[in-house]
Amino acid sequence: MGGVTRKDEMKSQTTFVIKNNLTELGGLLHGIADWCQENGISGEMAYEVNLLVDEVASNVIRHGYRDEVEHTFRLDLALEKDEM
Repeated sequence: MGGVTRKDEMKSQTTFVIKNNLTELGGLLHGIADWCQENGISGEMAYEVNLLVDEVASNVIRHGYRDEVEHTFRLDLALEKDEM
């Protein structure tokens, strides 16, 4: 994925677990932005990742559950060389 300036062979992974509540999105997106910055991902690419995650996560929250019960779901991000 373009926008990654990391050149080493290291691998970086992170996992986010959030509740099916739209109020959780802010913390998730801040966490992703921090992780992108820590891993040398350009601001433009970090914005695109956040936009994608915001859309997917909000759709899961709005449409993924047929009941009113609290659920959690997990998002895993991994970076290896220049691929996310």
